[in-house]
Amino acid sequence: MKKFTAILMLLWVVQLQAQTVKGIQKGKLVGVIFYDANDKEVNRIEPAYEEIQVYVKTQIGGINLGVGFVESRYWHDSEYIEVPIDPNDPTLTRVDTFIHFQRAYHVNKPIIAKKDGKYGILNEKGNELLGLEHTSYFASMDLIGYQNDAQKPLLLMQNGNKLTLYDASLKVILTDAQLPNNFSKLSRKEEALALLLFGENLLVNEGGLLVDSIIKVPAKKETIKGKVVIKEKAYSYPVYYYKGGKFNVLNLQTGALLWPESKADILITAFDENGKPHFENLNPRNINSIILFQNSSHKINPASFEFK
Repeated sequence: MKKFTAILMLLWVVQLQAQTVKGIQKGKLVGVIFYDANDKEVNRIEPAYEEIQVYVKTQIGGINLGVGFVESRYWHDSEYIEVPIDPNDPTLTRVDTFIHFQRAYHVNKPIIAKKDGKYGILNEKGNELLGLEHTSYFASMDLIGYQNDAQKPLLLMQNGNKLTLYDASLKVILTDAQLPNNFSKLSRKEEALALLLFGENLLVNEGGLLVDSIIKVPAKKETIKGKVVIKEKAYSYPVYYYKGGKFNVLNLQTGALLWPESKADILITAFDENGKPHFENLNPRNINSIILFQNSSHKINPASFEFK
């Protein structure tokens, strides 16, 4: 009898597991509703947040783009309903928005919420797993786009001047001491992180400075019949490099560091689609090396890197 009861309990848990999720919105605040395979509501996060990012599958025109964090506010198929504030005065109403479009939901993934300008992590029941006290966050999807269903999202959370990198189960992968100590002050953090990301590997610099330098490219001008004509406008772009610190390489899938002890210097070689070494090795501490690496016309195989 006990065994039979346990089987029934297991079936009940499986049946109630969320399969899809729908965004809801009231005024400027958002929330989400979770549904099981029978389209019955399992859990609900009331619209009390300025932003809700849920890890879901995205399709456009029947094409599966993979999974990633999507803001529920921008899901399609919404309707606007005027809700009476005062039953005795029908002219006083509040316009609420209900977003009906449902997306395939991936269970046990962090739900990013924003309230009073601060970020935190929730579960399906709306319980806080990481307090709503973080000034900003970055998800691995921000850098590498939508991924396959097996992708394990990583979250870099900033609390004041401290950074912590978490995996999908909110296990700490990297502490603030293992990340460049002025990273949180950079203006374009996504671009800075992109420099550090090589396929499934993240370059880690302990105790060093990640410096951003603006490269200014002058306008291309040409004199035609005595008149100066601008062929290409001037533009600028940031380049990042390291000062000080020691390097290591973190595998984002396993959470393991490549070397037991970090190294003072490191060279990264990329390989093209034919398996041949990239034209320019990358020394992330040397700005000229970074510029040559980025400007090379060789096509890089994003999964093929060698670290020395």
